[in-house]
Amino acid sequence: MGSVLGLAPIAGWIAYKPEFALPPVLLGLGVMFWVAGFDILYSLQDLQFDQQEKLFSVPACFGLEAGFGFARLSHFISFLFFLLAGYAFSSGYIYFLGLLLVGIVLSIEHKIISPKDLSKINLAFFTLNGFIAIFLLLIVLFDLYVGV
Repeated sequence: MGSVLGLAPIAGWIAYKPEFALPPVLLGLGVMFWVAGFDILYSLQDLQFDQQEKLFSVPACFGLEAGFGFARLSHFISFLFFLLAGYAFSSGYIYFLGLLLVGIVLSIEHKIISPKDLSKINLAFFTLNGFIAIFLLLIVLFDLYVGV
């Protein structure tokens, strides 16, 4: 799912300006790893079902703890790609300050759930990632049109 959604910034760029460029690729990779991270977290709820049905989700293959580790690593990599995309786009300080808030929200997402307590998975998955999606859009738009 992450790889498909990660194509959106690249496809949007090509639709607007039909040429290859590094910035939308970096942004697309950021989206890919961000989605992969939260998708792994959400799949933790299905661990027993996935194992029972011999499905190959990350938690089913590697376990609950490793699933958390993969999700954390994916979110860290996504943050790095968003950071690199900001530099590649020559973004202003508002983008980078906004990105700092995105990093904080991603950290909170990993603090409110644990392998022993998945009770707040909906808050982490739906609410916090919904905030990140809208906030990323807003800081990118703000940077494009106001440019500070």
